[in-house]
Amino acid sequence: MRILKYLIVLTLIFFSCQLIFAINYHQIIKTTTSISNKTYTNYHGSESDYSGYYTTNGVGGVFYIETTGNLTLNNINFLKNDAKSGGAIHNCNILKVSSSIFTSNEAEGGGGAISNTGTAEITAVTFSKNISKGKKTDIIVIYTGALDELFKMSEGKLPYRSLIFEWYYEDIESKQPYSVTAYPQEKDFTRITEYKKLPLQNVKGTTYAVEYPLQYEPNKNFEPYYPLLTEESQKLYDIYKQRAEKIDNFYFCGRLAD
Repeated sequence: MRILKYLIVLTLIFFSCQLIFAINYHQIIKTTTSISNKTYTNYHGSESDYSGYYTTNGVGGVFYIETTGNLTLNNINFLKNDAKSGGAIHNCNILKVSSSIFTSNEAEGGGGAISNTGTAEITAVTFSKNISKGKKTDIIVIYTGALDELFKMSEGKLPYRSLIFEWYYEDIESKQPYSVTAYPQEKDFTRITEYKKLPLQNVKGTTYAVEYPLQYEPNKNFEPYYPLLTEESQKLYDIYKQRAEKIDNFYFCGRLAD
C-alpha cells in the first residue's frame, strides 16, 4: 500500500511538472492549411514524433511543412522559437507568408527564422534579431527581386515602374492584328494583350488586357515591373550591386536585380 501511495504521489508530481514546464513543440503540416492572426512563442523543434503531431529531427521550431504540405500564414508573430534548422519554420513544399513578424528566433543550423527547400513566397514580412549558428554553406542562391529591397533600402530607394491591368471583353472577332501590341503613341496606356491569340483559339468574342504605367511605391499593393534608369538611379544601383557581389554563392539576375 505504501509503495502504491508513493507511485501515486510521483505520478501527480510528474504531471504537475508537465503543466508548469510545458513545452510547445512543432506542428507538422501535411495538407493545405491557412492560419491568421496568431502569436507563437517558445516553440521548439522536437527529436521525437508524438502521434505524428510534433516535429521530427528537431527541424522547424513552430511549423514543419512536409512535401505534401501547403501552408499560408497572414499576420503571424513568431517570437523566440528555436530548432536545429529553421528557428520558426522549415518548408519542404509550399509556404506563403504575409504581413508577419519574425523576432529572435534561433537555429543551430541554417535558417534562423526560416529554412527552405521548397517554394516560399514572402510578402511584407519583418525579420529582426533572428540567429543562425550554422556553418558557412555552399548552397547557391539566385535572387531576381528588387536589389534595394533586399538590403531594406538602407542606401536609398531605387525607382521602378509598375503596371495596372484593366480587363475587357468584346463580342468581336479581333481587337488587334497581333497578340501583344505596344502603343508608344498613346498618352495613357502602353500595351494591349489579346489572349485568344496566345495561341490562336476558335472562340466567340475576345478578351484582352490594357496596361497602364504608374510609379511603383512599396507596400501599396503594387508590383515593381521595370527599373527607371537615370544617372542617379544607376549610381545608387551600383552601390547595391557592390554589396551583393560580396555575398558568397549569391547571384542576382533578371530585370529588377540586374
